[in-house]
Amino acid sequence: MSVKRELFKGTLILTAAGLIARLLGLFNRIYLANLISNAELGRYQLIFPVFMFCMALSSTGMQVAVSKMVSAFHAAAKKREVRITVMMAIVWSLGLSLICSAILYLYADFISIRILNEKACGPYLHILAIALPFAAMHNCVSGYFYGCRETAVPAAAQLLEQLARVGCIFGLSVLVYHRHPADASVAVWGLAAGESVSCLLTLVCYKIHIHREERTSAAMEAVGKIRKRLWKYAGLLTVNRVSVTMLQSTEMILIPMMLTRYCGSSNRALELFGVMTGIVMPVISFPNTVTNALSTLLLPAVSEAEEVHNYRVIADTFEKSIQYCLMMGIFVCLLFAAYGGDIGVLLFDDVQAGYYIRLFAVLCPLMYIQSLLAGTLNGLGKMNETLMHHVIASAIRIAGILLLVPEMGIPGYVIGVFLANAVVTAIALVRMYQLAGVRLYAVRFLLFSACAAVLSARISVWSGNLGMVGFLPGNGSSLFWRLAWQCGIMLLIYMGFMLPWLGISLKKR
Repeated sequence: MSVKRELFKGTLILTAAGLIARLLGLFNRIYLANLISNAELGRYQLIFPVFMFCMALSSTGMQVAVSKMVSAFHAAAKKREVRITVMMAIVWSLGLSLICSAILYLYADFISIRILNEKACGPYLHILAIALPFAAMHNCVSGYFYGCRETAVPAAAQLLEQLARVGCIFGLSVLVYHRHPADASVAVWGLAAGESVSCLLTLVCYKIHIHREERTSAAMEAVGKIRKRLWKYAGLLTVNRVSVTMLQSTEMILIPMMLTRYCGSSNRALELFGVMTGIVMPVISFPNTVTNALSTLLLPAVSEAEEVHNYRVIADTFEKSIQYCLMMGIFVCLLFAAYGGDIGVLLFDDVQAGYYIRLFAVLCPLMYIQSLLAGTLNGLGKMNETLMHHVIASAIRIAGILLLVPEMGIPGYVIGVFLANAVVTAIALVRMYQLAGVRLYAVRFLLFSACAAVLSARISVWSGNLGMVGFLPGNGSSLFWRLAWQCGIMLLIYMGFMLPWLGISLKKR
């Protein structure tokens, strides 16, 4: 199977699983928003920087390194090297995650008071410590399957993780919290349940898959050489991820602090933080499932092409991928700008959430291609450059938080994020042109996509008048059916413009 077909098939599987998982996650967010207060939702989101830092330190870089090395060994039919790589990665990541868990459990109160500035987060960190070893092993084994381009197992694990999380939260809400208000611990227990179940599934599937692989009798690379190569890749990536995560964690911790200055109340600041990170961002990033799946699979594909210096394949694959992602991002931007208020009211019965969905819509086009750019540069071995890009973006966002949020509130944060995304995207695209000769014909493509999106949005808004939706249930007065009609019309018209144009554009090339 060709690289393009494998990439398309893998992306399709991961996207389908990701969409279902995101739907389950969105349902979980809606359920949580009604189960716990916005302030508790803010506390739940506040512990995530700690979780992501521990994951970056123990396994996130290792996952990418495993994917890259397994891809190379798999292409060369070196099956024993694959087994050694995965086993080394699991042992290393498990050891680091256990150390992180012990520190997190023993110093939970110190972290919650001195770092998170929220004493109530202490008990939640105790629960979070349980999830870390399972998440670390899950990451390493998933890297193996991504390297082999066997996306069915990570996709199934993703779905099972969400099902376990939703099931745990629902069970606790019925059995434990039916007589008194729930707090954020119900969500953290759901996280731990999801990570443990997905870890067990991937480990079982790995054992089955590895025994089915044909054993080779060719001379094996020295174990020390494999270990040195793994540590080289994983070390660079871990430094990258830890540095980025520290900056991102700083952002997340600073946001409620600066919102407190803007609002004059720490509880109100936590409520806004909870709405923004627990409700608005999951909705805005929902379509990002496609780009995340594509980015995950681009890394091994680009690595293989780079090994043989086939830069035309890299450029062609990247150009098509980023055009599709931009096309989606522009459409979603206009969709949320036009109907974000209705979406917030429909899903969360929250007018404030709807306002922020519309506000954050401007971030969609650039936000959706960030992972794609980073994945491609990592596949080309430019880990240091992606680190620098993340540092630049975080510095701009932190400056926005410190300077704009105390004066403007959440709109100031949006301005900072938009500027950061724009700067880093420009730098990364220039670098891709230098490395692989990537040409995006950006002005022509963006102008056509933007015009098509604006026109389709206008037509869908006009179609929402009572005369045209009178055949819907409730004679068009139902918010759900009216929104479904208008969004469907907008999508059909937009695709009607874009698909023929893309076909003509790609044939010319």
